[in-house]
Parts: sequence; structure tokens; C-alpha cells
Amino acid sequence: MKSGAALVVTAVVLASTGTSVRAETLNVKLGTWETTAVTSTSGMHLPEDQLKQLPPEQRQRLEAMLKQREAEGPKTHTSRSCLTQKELEKFFDEAGQDQDEKSCKRTSVVATGTKQKAIIECAGQHPAKGELHAEALSRERVKGGMKMASEMGNVTVEFDSKWISAACEKER
Repeated sequence: MKSGAALVVTAVVLASTGTSVRAETLNVKLGTWETTAVTSTSGMHLPEDQLKQLPPEQRQRLEAMLKQREAEGPKTHTSRSCLTQKELEKFFDEAGQDQDEKSCKRTSVVATGTKQKAIIECAGQHPAKGELHAEALSRERVKGGMKMASEMGNVTVEFDSKWISAACEKER
């Protein structure tokens, strides 16, 4: 199960790692976590060079859809996932291996058992910059967020994760 709290917690861990230095992980319990994330976007659009390649009707539909999504405001999503020690270690070892993240550099600003903060800079066709932060309020609760800005718009995610149990639920 690689969604929800496990990804939020491991994203914090990954974002806090430098090139090859392993940072301290958040001091949290393993098992089932429930995460509520609120995502907001602003100024979302495709670069002009990509818009020019679209037929006029498709371009209008796309621009209208992006405008509508922004007008709808923040989106809230709650999910449950399993966080294992092995998963945390695997994510450490695979930091930056994801195709979308090959051009991203993470610089750890804070990496303790209770706080994680990283600056993210992505090069490539659509450069982006941002920050990811999390705080373990206890071993059973983590709050944090991410802000990213690029030429294609801005994305902000705020999350609140709570530990549910040591047992992991089966995937649905």
C-alpha cells in the first residue's frame, strides 16, 4: 500500500535527504495511518508553447477546466495506508529514482526525530521550487505541508496524519 500517510511520511523522509546522506527519520509508530490532505492550486496553466500546439477547441476546454478547478477551491482527501520500517528504508534507498524527480534536488534544512524540512529545486523542462515540512507532534500524529511554485502554477498541500493501529489493514 503506497498512498496516504505512508507516502506523506516517506515523502518527508525523502525530502529531508541530501544527495547520499541518510537523515534521521521522524520518530513515529509503524502500522496503519490515516491522512487528511488539503490541496490548493493557483495560477495553473500550461506554458504558451504547449498551448500553441493544441487545436483551438481543445485549448479552450483545457483552459476552462483549469480555471474551474481553481475556482472550486481546496480539495480534501482522506486515506489510510500502511507504514513499515522496510518501506521507509526502501524509500530512502530509492530517493530521486522516480522518473518525475530525476531533475529534483532536495536540500535538508532540518532533519530530526520530530521535525523535517527540505527545500526542493527541480530543473528540467518546467523548473519548480518549493518546500516540504512535517512535525511529529507525537509518535501518533504528524502535521505538515508542501508548497511548490513553477511557471505552470502553484500547489500547496497541508496534511494531518494520525496513527490508527500497529496492524496494517489489507489493501482494498
